[in-house]
Amino acid sequence: MMRRYSLYIMFLGGILGCLCFFLPWMVIDMSAIGDASITEIIGFREATSDLNFTTLSLITVITILGICIYMSIKKTPRIYRTIVLMCCIIGAISIFISINEIASFHRPNITLTAGTNLARNPQAEIDFTKVFSLQYGGYGVIFGYVIAFIGALNIPNSNPSLEEDEQDDQRVHQGDEE
Repeated sequence: MMRRYSLYIMFLGGILGCLCFFLPWMVIDMSAIGDASITEIIGFREATSDLNFTTLSLITVITILGICIYMSIKKTPRIYRTIVLMCCIIGAISIFISINEIASFHRPNITLTAGTNLARNPQAEIDFTKVFSLQYGGYGVIFGYVIAFIGALNIPNSNPSLEEDEQDDQRVHQGDEE
């Protein structure tokens, strides 16, 4: 069953990953360390602001969508399976690197703000775990890559026609009746 719809599963993962680029990936809440600023990081804004790993991840998501559309038109799903698998792996790795880069970019400001707050009030307790929080957009992109990867793994070796699939389904049902 999954092999029959593997192209659609792969396409669904690409769409989910692409949509999550427009959602918040990370929120940096400085109120936990004594500042009132809150910064929301959105993947598409990061990808288009500068050439970085987020841009590479956006390119891989668009490549997955393009290959899915091409494969559905040409009816040749097996040919580009390796490219989709590589795009999923490269995209997921680049997301992890991007999140680490975003955190390290904001780290000096966080350290300075925390130091200033501690200098003013040495008794203050600072909870650094509440500063960075990964949002649903960041999780969604990774989940989209996983779905596309699963769909690409389940592409059948050949391109069976619907008649062969129906014959296989009939064989299974006949085996259940016996």
